[in-house]
Amino acid sequence: MIVAFDSIPEEARVWVFQSDRFLTTAEESGLSRATGAFLESWTAHAADLKSAFRIIDHVFLVIAVDERNTGASGCSLDKLHQFVKQAGSQLNIDFLNRLRVTYLRGDDALNSVSLTELETLMSHGEVMAETKVYDVTVQTVAELKTSFVRELKNTWLNRYRLA
Repeated sequence: MIVAFDSIPEEARVWVFQSDRFLTTAEESGLSRATGAFLESWTAHAADLKSAFRIIDHVFLVIAVDERNTGASGCSLDKLHQFVKQAGSQLNIDFLNRLRVTYLRGDDALNSVSLTELETLMSHGEVMAETKVYDVTVQTVAELKTSFVRELKNTWLNRYRLA
């Protein structure tokens, strides 16, 4: 069962899928329709999952589930990943590459690079500890609201930071 994203509680679980390129308006529209259809029929052990989605900054597909009544199970999570993989394939986009990093450049423009490219940018001083990055490891709606965009030094990426 799909609901409005704003009606999902703060403790709801989220999954963030990062595109390997920016989505066009037409692609976002098609992805929204497909995601809505998927979530409308998404279940765990034959019980509807109260879920919502949001596309953020033309890069991130965020799925949220209110697990107070029914939690996402192994099979339902497999279905979610199959859906995301299939949707990406139809758009020629990889949503499952966890080695991409999106960050805000000094002019507040988004830039998406591989982890290897990020390390190079860090070594050249183009990305620093204070650079704002999108942390796709957030796990709840509350974390999405408060910790999705934060300084690199406050994320798991800090381990790649040079002195």
